[in-house]
Amino acid sequence: MVVTGDHSVQTEKYMIRDGHCIMDMGRHAIFKNSFDRKIHAQSFDLALINGNHYQGTHQIIFLQEKKENSLKKRLDQLTNVMALVSVDMEEPFDWLHDKVQGIPVLKMDDRTSLIEVIRKVVKMDIPLVHGLVISGGKSQRMGFDKSQINYFGVPHELYVADMLRSSGIETYISKDHKFNDKISEYPVIRDELIGFGPFGALMTAFQMHRNVAWLAIGCDMPFLTRDVIHLLLKERDPRKVATSIKIKDNEFMEPLLTIYEPKACERLLQFMSLGYSCPRKMLINSDCKVIEIEDREVALNVNTPDDLKKAKTIISGRSV
Repeated sequence: MVVTGDHSVQTEKYMIRDGHCIMDMGRHAIFKNSFDRKIHAQSFDLALINGNHYQGTHQIIFLQEKKENSLKKRLDQLTNVMALVSVDMEEPFDWLHDKVQGIPVLKMDDRTSLIEVIRKVVKMDIPLVHGLVISGGKSQRMGFDKSQINYFGVPHELYVADMLRSSGIETYISKDHKFNDKISEYPVIRDELIGFGPFGALMTAFQMHRNVAWLAIGCDMPFLTRDVIHLLLKERDPRKVATSIKIKDNEFMEPLLTIYEPKACERLLQFMSLGYSCPRKMLINSDCKVIEIEDREVALNVNTPDDLKKAKTIISGRSV
């Protein structure tokens, strides 16, 4: 957000609006370099910056007579003006009209309307969700690759990918770093953080697409339904680190029935720096939205031959 105009307009260092964390980078944030700024900003949904010093993707113009020359110098930076705020002028400068046609002029003390403008910007910039089928494990307890088990006519990793794609999201399949084949028409993400299981798969996905949210689904849950995927997408809260399914009466959330927001990447790395590479531990100790459901079979993992036999018995019974 570029704020152009009166430098004396006061803001709080951090503002919380509707659960969003907004940072004023103009008056309070002191960084040694651009990388420190980027690292610090990962935790925030919106940055309020001074348009005299920085260029932003959206702009709010404070209309003030003495700032005309300053504003003229930055005319080419006014690419997406969201609002005009009257300081000592009721109308914009004549030379500004082409840039601000149809843009409302707000009173300086009209905080409610200004908050609505900022809320609109946040909603416009909600990250896309991509699907990630986690199927790069060693399947040691099963004795063979469990992602290839056929429950419903195709290998289950493909079945899960089809469910994700049919929900309207771009979908990838996560595999071991040695995997060299293709999987139907789905792009494959090969683990680059080797030996870290689902944690490594998530970090590799974030490395490939840093600014999207990842809906991570395991390849070993034969009773997962489209309804649960749709529920996750419908109830997603992008203000949180993640949105996760929890089975009623279970103690913890399901890390492979979870939407990880972009800010989860930094949080995962923080836990890794402490020696923890468990997505569930990160979820338990972070600001997440929890969706509780009663159907225990949804999150049932098939990890052993005995699990597989039981799962196929249940599926056969349902098809009768």
